[in-house]
Formats: sequence, structure tokens, C-alpha cells
Amino acid sequence: MKPLIFVSENIYKELKKQLAKIGRVITVAATEKCYQAVASHPDIQICAAFGKLLVDADAYGAMLGSDKNIAARDELKQLEKKGMLLPVVSKLGRSYPDSVIFNGKFTGGYWIHHLEHSHHDILKMADDMGVKKIHVNQGYTGCSLVMVGPESGVTADKGVHKTLTGGGFDVLLIERGHILLPGLKYGFIGGCAGLYQGRLYVNGDLSTHLTVAPLGNSSPKTVWNVLKFPVCLFWISVPLFFLMRKLMMMRFRKVMVMIWT
Repeated sequence: MKPLIFVSENIYKELKKQLAKIGRVITVAATEKCYQAVASHPDIQICAAFGKLLVDADAYGAMLGSDKNIAARDELKQLEKKGMLLPVVSKLGRSYPDSVIFNGKFTGGYWIHHLEHSHHDILKMADDMGVKKIHVNQGYTGCSLVMVGPESGVTADKGVHKTLTGGGFDVLLIERGHILLPGLKYGFIGGCAGLYQGRLYVNGDLSTHLTVAPLGNSSPKTVWNVLKFPVCLFWISVPLFFLMRKLMMMRFRKVMVMIWT
């Protein structure tokens, strides 16, 4: 079964074509509930965790009603019927912390987020499944952290880095900035890259990021040794990546992709 790939309505046609070769692409429309910079970003409206998709009920209705998603409409309804896609009533809103209720990070047996702001259904599912909850002070955890293994990741957030490394995670701390997110001062690494089938895909020109650029000039083996991550890294400068929210390319604009298998 091909994975579902949720993408922002602002996605580039070239990227959408590439992703369509890999899985079923579902377009996420901007919601008036959130501010413009993140309004169409899937990880603001959707949470992929515990083997399920929790989706803001209004956002789900918009997905089903969109002409861009006709091909995937039946598949979404089947997932809902099987209990794998859960439309939930939420207080998703324009202001923090209402804008971050789905924006945690699920990895292995962990739910990482500002736990006071997680949607209550997510917290209940974590408790019911025995998933360990890790509190960080960053509400936009999903934006700020890209996981490259069950306990390995990359972030520019010092607080997230301190909490996770203190808990035994292997996390690389990079410099803030160098990532474009129109409407805000800069974007975050969690939206620029993601892991899929053992490969880390990075969208953009790594030479524009002062911290990551030197690693991109190394051989895959050297990069693996430096980061200590149990994956192979593939640096690419074309619009192909997963779980992307912001763009590393200096001339690209906001796009987001969330992939769920």
C-alpha cells in the first residue's frame, strides 16, 4: 500500500509530481483558524501518531470537499471507517498555544511536546498505549525537531536539545535561522527535512545553512560518524523531501509535506 502524503496547497507543481510517484498526495487547504504563515501546513492541522491520523474536524471536512482530493476521497473515508483516521473537534486557533495542539513529535515510544498544550485526545492515547510523554517548553516541537531515528534528531532549539540529550537522546544542535518561512523571521529544521524508509531527505541548498553545510560536503560515511545517526543521509537541492514545512532554498516559498504509512 502506498503511503499517504499530505501537502500544503502552496506546494510547487514539480514537487507534487515527484511525490505522486511515491504515494497518494492529499492537498491541505489553508484554514482561517490559523495565521497565514502556517495556515496550510499539515502538521498544524494533523497529528500522525500511534499508528493513526488525528485531524482537526474542520480541516478534514475541507480535505474531503476539495476537488484536488477527489482521487483520495474514498481512501480517506475507508481509513476513517477503520478507525485509523480520527476527525477530532479541537480548539485549533490563530494564537499560541491554540495553534500548536497537534504540533508535537511522535517517535518510537515517545510523545514529545509542550504537554500543557497537546490536544487532550493525543495525551489520552499516549496514556492508553503506554507511550512515554516528554515535556519540552517549545510548543512548536514538530516544527523545531526533525527525527532521524527513534532517539536521534536535529534541532536549533536549545531547550529541546537540553531536555532530549538529558534524557539519553542523541540530538545535534544547529544554528538558528538560514531557513525561509515567509511571514516570519525564519523557519525551522523540522519543516525542512524528514526521514522515510531509512533516508533523510533535505529540501534546499545546504550551503545556505552555516551549521549543516560542512556536513553536506562530507562523504555519507563521514556524516554518519559525525551525527551518530543510524541512517544514510542524502543531501539534495531539488524539491523532494518528506515531513517538510519550511524551505531551505533561498528562492523557494512556503510548502509543507507530511507522509504517513
